Amino acid sequence: MLFQQLLKRTFCLVFILSYNVSASEIFDLAPSSELSARSELADDFYRQSTVRQTATVQQQGNLNTATIDHRGQRNTAIIQQSGYSNTSLITQRGTGNWTKSVQAGFSNSVSVTQTGEDNIAVATQFYANNTIDIEQDGSWNQAYVSQYGSHNTATLVQNNGSVHNDAWVEQIGYHNTATVTQSGSWNDATILQYGYGNDAQITQSGGNNYAAIYQAGNNNTASIHQDGYNLNTTLVNIGNDHVEVYRFN
Repeated sequence: MLFQQLLKRTFCLVFILSYNVSASEIFDLAPSSELSARSELADDFYRQSTVRQTATVQQQGNLNTATIDHRGQRNTAIIQQSGYSNTSLITQRGTGNWTKSVQAGFSNSVSVTQTGEDNIAVATQFYANNTIDIEQDGSWNQAYVSQYGSHNTATLVQNNGSVHNDAWVEQIGYHNTATVTQSGSWNDATILQYGYGNDAQITQSGGNNYAAIYQAGNNNTASIHQDGYNLNTTLVNIGNDHVEVYRFN
């Protein structure tokens, strides 16, 4: 009953930072707590050098925080949150980047930083105390993360001007950790973990590599390191307390 009463008292803290926004920009807060802000160019000079940005925030509950900060052209950021004490931070620099953050529950956190062109990031979390951190620096990279449970952590880094890298992480359970680091081009990484206390790491450099880790159970550890080209590695752990490390140079 207390939680229901708290939900009725909606308090949403929203920060929208859009550069090249004219003084006449209007922020329309709809009854459904949807905030849609679009940057408008102030004069002909800016109209030639900068294209409209789009930021959309929808929040229900209490003490949720959404921050969108973008510079460049045609970047899009969407944040949807329900529950309480959830935090989303999206930072975009460049052209045509697209990010969506969806959270439901409490004390979840998403941070996405995109630099470059046409990168895509999607982060989804449900329940409590989950953390997603995505960093993309390059072009045409894609990162997708879904977490269900509590105290799960996912970190995806696509850096050093990487191009056409794909990363997908899904975790269901508690206290699972997934880390993907990609540089180079056309690399593909997948981590799926179900259970408690599992840890998976994939590191890729070079090009046209594929790596996948599947773990179901508790307290399993898996690591794949690929440095080269046309490498293909799949690691599967089912049960408890397994440790697997694969390194290819």
